Amino acid sequence: MVNQKRGITQKERELMRDSNFPLLTLRAGQNFDRPWRALFRRGVGIRLTLGCSVRQSICTDLGVDPEYVDQRIRSVFLDNSPLDDIDTPKLSEGQTLSLGGGMPGLVGITLNRASPFCHFRGEIGWKGDKGCTAEGSEGEITLKLFNFVAEDLVEPMLARGAIMQAVDVAALLHECALEKPGLVHLVHHAELDGREIAPADLPSVLESLPGRVMVQVAWQK
Repeated sequence: MVNQKRGITQKERELMRDSNFPLLTLRAGQNFDRPWRALFRRGVGIRLTLGCSVRQSICTDLGVDPEYVDQRIRSVFLDNSPLDDIDTPKLSEGQTLSLGGGMPGLVGITLNRASPFCHFRGEIGWKGDKGCTAEGSEGEITLKLFNFVAEDLVEPMLARGAIMQAVDVAALLHECALEKPGLVHLVHHAELDGREIAPADLPSVLESLPGRVMVQVAWQK
């Protein structure tokens, strides 16, 4: 799935520092990934190396195991267009990459990767790269995760760092505070740009922030 021993690379730390957003770092326990899945379905910002193929970005930048990509990620969309070939298209600034398991029914038969009925896609099929980004440049894309792929990848993506609207993170943490076991039991430590914040104060602090925030979670098993 994801190389859990890989950790955060120096380059990923540099990408996070260059994001120009406040950095919210959390230390959290098990099951804290579940509330975040809805935000990942809507799409979060991910900093990575642009100009690389979709496969290379997923495997190298995001750290997803190549076998998992081939066997489990059966639906791949780039800017809402289904992809069969993930080795040719190269990611550019501002694009949206959506990853999921195989979709059921007629929709899945038509839109899943390597479908024998891909010719029924019509105008929604991928038409080729719309721009050219120099390989090795750094930037941001939107990443969306669905179904069991979200269950598998939200945790490592949060460990890597994801960009979200501060008010959305505040709302999520407020909901966690209202439900058992409560926010203070889920989040063991929190810092905003290196300044320690009591977990109970996180929703109100984030509500006061304009724009977006980089969220990074260190998971404690």
